[in-house]
Amino acid sequence: MVAEFAERLDLSRANYTFAVVTMGGMGVSALHQLNDIVRERRGRGLDAAFAVRMPGNFPPLYRPPAGEKRDAVLLAADERLAEIAEAIGSGRLVSPGFAPISRLVNALSYGSLAKSAHDAAEAFSVSAACTGCGTCAKVCPAGNLTLAIWRDSAGSEPAPEALLW
Repeated sequence: MVAEFAERLDLSRANYTFAVVTMGGMGVSALHQLNDIVRERRGRGLDAAFAVRMPGNFPPLYRPPAGEKRDAVLLAADERLAEIAEAIGSGRLVSPGFAPISRLVNALSYGSLAKSAHDAAEAFSVSAACTGCGTCAKVCPAGNLTLAIWRDSAGSEPAPEALLW
């Protein structure tokens, strides 16, 4: 998915390139992969690279935290995003960092993880909290989501079934 996303980038006029990834745990391997692709294409990597821990970053694989634990993760994410915005605004150079464990886990498990993620995605559904706004479908870089308005026999629009993975 990262490689497909990177293919669509036009960096020919970019003086400063940065990336921000979200992760549930140790997910910076995508950041390193993107940095490597950018380095190969333009002779230098990203100028700045950031990761933000989020709750439930990939629901088909694990349940997101709830309650106070979720709130704490979101508060830390807000603080991290403020730091990131300041760094980007000042043009600061920020290396993706050294993440040998993340790279090793990615190298050893990516194939099976991708298959299990695909299998889990088959059973994915959204909760009643879905508003049907379609933002998720618009921003999904792999195009895995489609918003479809389904009507039941009474003519109502049940939002939890509106998202097709």
